[in-house]
Amino acid sequence: DQIEAMTMGDRIAILRDGQLQQLDGPQAVYERPANVFVAGFIGTPPMNLFAVRVADGAVCVGDDRLPLPAELAAVPAGECTAGIRPEHLVVDPNGALGAVVMFSESLGHERHLHCRLANGDIVIVRQAASLAVAADGATIRLAVAPDAVHLFDRLTGTRFGVATATTTATTTTTAGGNAEGGDAS
Repeated sequence: DQIEAMTMGDRIAILRDGQLQQLDGPQAVYERPANVFVAGFIGTPPMNLFAVRVADGAVCVGDDRLPLPAELAAVPAGECTAGIRPEHLVVDPNGALGAVVMFSESLGHERHLHCRLANGDIVIVRQAASLAVAADGATIRLAVAPDAVHLFDRLTGTRFGVATATTTATTTTTAGGNAEGGDAS
């Protein structure tokens, strides 16, 4: 259970098909997922993952352009997957990303806007319930800080800028053959 691991562990291990994907502190895993699998697994709602093109120092979604974060300046031009946490997208008339509100979910303390980007991908925007809600079908602009944008290799799923040490650790095998990982000490 990801919520239990996030709240109780000092370090957590994320496994996929018995293979260790990432071993780190809960906040580090949340803020810097090693790959697309971890990004989509940790967080409720999970990280928004969508297709982008890197060109001329920018992350391009259709005709919209986000400045490429400085630490990702070495990412090669071409297709990749972008990841942005729902709480890092903000409705802002001057935002770099255009989107259409499909519907909103009111959760009492917060609201989730489900929006379609120019490339057709869906993102969720988490916002305080006290903010004005955009109507279904409304065209809005979304802002995001450049350092909140993660880029993942389209073929391997690995996040650009990840040191391999974050994805390697020792695992043990039980008599039943299930890999175990994680250290909640």
